[in-house]
Amino acid sequence: MAHRADLLLRMGEADGARLLVQSIDQPFYTPRLIEVAARTALATADPAALCPLVEPAGASGTVWTLADAMCAALEGEAARASALVDDARREGDIRGIDLALAERVIGAGAEARRSATLDWEPVVTLNAWRVGLASATGAPIPDRLLDASAPAMRAWRARAPMVPLEQRLGAASVAASLGVFSSRSLVEIYSLMLDRTDPAEAAGTVGARLRTAWAGTDTGEKMEAMRSLWQEADGPHEQHARLILTARAAARIQPSAEHGADTARLIASMLTAGLDRAAARWSAVVEESGDSQAWALLAVGAPDGSVEVGTGSIETFIEADEADRRRAQMLVAALAGLGRLNEGDASRLASNLGLALGGTGGRWAQSLDRAARNRETGTVALLAAVGMQTAGWHGVPPDHLFRIVRALRTAGLEYEARMIAAEAIARS
Repeated sequence: MAHRADLLLRMGEADGARLLVQSIDQPFYTPRLIEVAARTALATADPAALCPLVEPAGASGTVWTLADAMCAALEGEAARASALVDDARREGDIRGIDLALAERVIGAGAEARRSATLDWEPVVTLNAWRVGLASATGAPIPDRLLDASAPAMRAWRARAPMVPLEQRLGAASVAASLGVFSSRSLVEIYSLMLDRTDPAEAAGTVGARLRTAWAGTDTGEKMEAMRSLWQEADGPHEQHARLILTARAAARIQPSAEHGADTARLIASMLTAGLDRAAARWSAVVEESGDSQAWALLAVGAPDGSVEVGTGSIETFIEADEADRRRAQMLVAALAGLGRLNEGDASRLASNLGLALGGTGGRWAQSLDRAARNRETGTVALLAAVGMQTAGWHGVPPDHLFRIVRALRTAGLEYEARMIAAEAIARS
């Protein structure tokens, strides 16, 4: 259980980790689970969740002394909190920003009468303690540190209620790109920001353009708003987040050959929010236009039969991807995993691309295949996540995508398999 919760934290799913940790009665906590539960408390910006852990942890070490001090302050025991902080300072294991952040939490307690100035200048990296306590007190963290931190930590900060809304926008994009925030959640946070913006200053903001994309006076105006949101995105997380942000606005655009240059991005945008049927409405337009990228997205992401999946169309896509065969490999792997290619065609196309599909694989592959055969959907989902733990889709081998998609489909998660395949095509 501890390993599963830890994996969720590393994926940015702080709330999911908390639910998993809280499902275990504390008398059954192992030392490893206590450690993960403590990091979960920090990831969810909830120092009070450390309090039940202090006693089972044995309060050994300066970290737990400070945790005890924060809990004492939150319970109104100001004198005890001050004494514990003084003990921690004498121990000297924790100082600088880490001690100052703890004192910030203590200062928020009843009659604690402690405050601390946060000096981030000497700080080189962030950790769970720094992100969690800063988020719990609404303290700003320098952009240089946030930009260099793990994406999961930025996702934790995006859902912290004490962090001012304007400081959460960048983190929200990362959270959406990681799958922690839904399209609806991302739209809501920008809508809230727009509501708080002076109308005289709203023009040109992301929220204002998003509103135009939803409710513009004509299709051209809506498309221009979406196009500007897509084009200004910088970096892979932000680029993907902008597609997620516009997903439901894209679904309101009527299929038309007039949008030829934007068709692939409209379809990719819809699929980021799982709007597969809305995307499938573009099938006739895509097949008539011959847009290979848009076709590939529908070939893996739309319900079966939405577009014709023939070797001719696949070979056209491969030719268009000749400079970098990575995306072509991912397409063949995804189609084979979804069962939309027969074995002979899949084997021939994979061989031409230098790709090996199937085989017994290693321990991870065997565990995934076994869980799929037994229809253990939870285990399949977990092992699929393990197989995609890289900084980006370029780190996921095509044969891993094949096994993940096949396992999800075998276990009855065909929709999820298609959405993962579509993301792989869009972001590879």
